[in-house]
Amino acid sequence: MESGRAIFLEKETNNKVNSFYSRSLTTGSFKLNLQVPRDRKSKFRPHILPGPYKRTDKNYVDLVMSLVVNVYSESQLASSLKELGLPYSKDELNKIKDQLIEKVNDFKLGRIFSICGYS
Repeated sequence: MESGRAIFLEKETNNKVNSFYSRSLTTGSFKLNLQVPRDRKSKFRPHILPGPYKRTDKNYVDLVMSLVVNVYSESQLASSLKELGLPYSKDELNKIKDQLIEKVNDFKLGRIFSICGYS
């Protein structure tokens, strides 16, 4: 979502980053507690989230499940982002995918350190 905001702000030159707001989202049996990025003019809305007051749809559940089942496979992630029909160019989707992969790798590394007893 932060990548989406960065892409949005590249086009909105007179707007800036303005922290995050909390939102919970239920996807099947998963409950996600999200920190959603926002901008100063409140114009940005992450395309990956369902509309306000809407439950998740099948595509969103499929994305979350593919991330979990495929252990964040880079090719599957790219495919899932494309299938969601997000209004980003191929280069923009690659930026989003690369940042997600980076966060996943950081998470995996943190888990390894945790399992080995390092903090």
